[in-house]
Amino acid sequence: MDVRSLGFKDGEFDSILDKGMFDSLMCGSSAPTSAASMIKEVRRVLKPGGVYMLITYGDPRVRIPHLKSEEAPWEIKLHVLPRPGSKRAHEGTSRPITEPVSLGEDLTLGPTFKLEDPDLHYVYVCIKENVNPIAPPPEKKSSEKKSSNKKAPQKK
Repeated sequence: MDVRSLGFKDGEFDSILDKGMFDSLMCGSSAPTSAASMIKEVRRVLKPGGVYMLITYGDPRVRIPHLKSEEAPWEIKLHVLPRPGSKRAHEGTSRPITEPVSLGEDLTLGPTFKLEDPDLHYVYVCIKENVNPIAPPPEKKSSEKKSSNKKAPQKK
């Protein structure tokens, strides 16, 4: 199955876990197009409020631009985890790993994190926002149209 053209109904899933698919698409010759197609499909098959969890070595500067767009609004929470078995994993941290980290406007994480650190995994928790397009007003029934075209009786 091609992740850029999934054979599932709209809104079929509560959550999607990705550990490697997005990264593999980002290595291809048409990376931006493939990534955009995948994100569009992921959003389509998620229920409103559904969660797409992306686990990657890709830091926010190279992943957030592909995850965020006007067509695909998400609430994105970023978690940074040390790679199991790494020096960082044994050092510990003062921040609970379940607590999201704050991103600067420049998509950096502040002095605590070196973005190119190979001992870090980035976990993007993307929550599909409940976006309801503005529906056009309902059409009047043909009987209502006829009655609205009649002139009201005038008083004398």
